[in-house]
Amino acid sequence: EKNLLRLIEKNDLNYMRLVPVAVHILTLNGKIDKAMQIRAELTATITSSMWDMYNHREYEEANDVAEQLIKIDNQNVEARYVKALCLTRFDEDKEAEAILSDLLNEDVDNVARYYYALGRLQKKQGKYDKAIELYKTAILHRRRYLSPYRELAECYILMDDINEAKNAIVKAKEIDESNVFVILLEARMLQKEDCADKAIQLLENQSIFEKEPAQIFFRKGRAFDQLGEKDKAKECYIQALNYDKKTYDAKLCLLNHLNF
Repeated sequence: EKNLLRLIEKNDLNYMRLVPVAVHILTLNGKIDKAMQIRAELTATITSSMWDMYNHREYEEANDVAEQLIKIDNQNVEARYVKALCLTRFDEDKEAEAILSDLLNEDVDNVARYYYALGRLQKKQGKYDKAIELYKTAILHRRRYLSPYRELAECYILMDDINEAKNAIVKAKEIDESNVFVILLEARMLQKEDCADKAIQLLENQSIFEKEPAQIFFRKGRAFDQLGEKDKAKECYIQALNYDKKTYDAKLCLLNHLNF
């Protein structure tokens, strides 16, 4: 960014004007396909950046980018989908549901992900049976879809249906046995079965630690709490927050320890 800004100052050139100028000249020369390609490449780059923001939990920033893309093209399904996901994070559930319902009817090639997102809305509201129904519908439309299986497992854990939770985890592991979030769910299920020591062993795997250290430390802290090892639990929560200050569950658990 600094190098680009120096070039702009040196040459008195606003590089953001290069793309529309190129598109304009190509169009004048009758090269419409090339002009569309350049415009699509720019949009794809912005879309990729938007997803990076969302996946790194920068929801305000991702939502801002989504809104800008929608202003340019109100039919941009990726931007509308990310906006709906961000609204869910902001507890704007009704608006998120409206966007997802529209996308469900308009973007028939990607209905699985919209059923999945609608399921997450229902789960967030504690409507687990409805959420499960939506997750299963998502899987019907896309068989090897890991995310709904993960969410199914969590719903069943919350409903204390361990057998169904195990089945969902098995299905998820058939798709990707190394997925860190599936392993975290497996550890959570072991805790439900009063096997906190086995959960800790599962979480000692270095390969998964590197993928999501904050969540690994938080889950280990919960397991140590279950075993009554309070000092180890507190250390895990502190480590979780060192890796990601947005690990609010770890912060709450740590505050609970400090209060007592």
